[in-house]
Amino acid sequence: MELSKISQEVRLHEWAAVIKEARESGLSVRQWCKTNNVTEQQYYYWLKKIRKNITDQMPFEEPQPYLYCLRYYTHR
Repeated sequence: MELSKISQEVRLHEWAAVIKEARESGLSVRQWCKTNNVTEQQYYYWLKKIRKNITDQMPFEEPQPYLYCLRYYTHR
């Protein structure tokens, strides 16, 4: 794994901890950011990155529309 990728992963983990702390504080994002010298822009930037990282790791499955129809019509 290249150094920049490792560095990015470390930053993601650090910010995940920061965001967890903010959410568990009971404060609004704005209040928490102001209290902890973090801009709301930084907070939401990293939240978006973390969410993207999580969804990128999820396995992708092709939608199967016929299963929806099957469930819909058999459970009516």
